[in-house]
Amino acid sequence: MRDIFINARKWLADPKHWVQGELCVYDDVNNPDLRKVSCTCLMGALDRASSIKANDALIWADYDVLAFLRKFIPNTGDGNDIAGFNDDTNTTHADVLAVLDRAIAACPLTEVENPVAHH
Repeated sequence: MRDIFINARKWLADPKHWVQGELCVYDDVNNPDLRKVSCTCLMGALDRASSIKANDALIWADYDVLAFLRKFIPNTGDGNDIAGFNDDTNTTHADVLAVLDRAIAACPLTEVENPVAHH
């Protein structure tokens, strides 16, 4: 899970990669592949980091990833909704990165990242 947040954060670090009001903007609308986009919202970045290929339907990232991230989404009156937070006119690029930073900091290290903890 942590690697998904890290990869989404790396992608969204460039402000040109972040968009509001859209899941993503595809490089080729005839080939909806989340690895081939010019920008995404927070949800799209999570999907992209999960290596999910979107066909004509919106595909969400793993439920556990979303449930964990919701803990760090400010309550905008819509139940800590990730898309609602991303698309809120008061949400900035820095706000989105801060949410990912908090999730990364709180997410347990995997055995590969912290082998000592598992011995």
